Amino acid sequence: GRKAANAISEAIREGKLNREGVRKYIDWWQKSFPDFMNYKEFLALLSGGLLGEDAVNYLYKLVTGILPCSLNPYNLLNSINGSIMRNMDKVQKERPDIVLKLQSMAATPPEVLLKDFQIHGFPNF
Repeated sequence: GRKAANAISEAIREGKLNREGVRKYIDWWQKSFPDFMNYKEFLALLSGGLLGEDAVNYLYKLVTGILPCSLNPYNLLNSINGSIMRNMDKVQKERPDIVLKLQSMAATPPEVLLKDFQIHGFPNF
């Protein structure tokens, strides 16, 4: 929000009340979000809720370390999932059912996994 407000203020000061006036912001946003990660990869990360509440709670309890601060949702999800992935040996021993679900989900395209969400919206997990 701050970057957008600064870009608009600068565009007004320079009398460029058009797309070119906020070009730096647009370029930054494009690089920071859509170009940073393919949206299908991001949707796949979000699809963890399809595992069910019990499995998600189990996996998130594995995240015990301090994660790097980031306002970028891609970085945040990558940090959380990286922490979980470092514990997959433990998950395999304690909850092989979760590993099987994750493997099945990894083999399914995100647009198939999230098809019901396209129709009904995201449920409250």
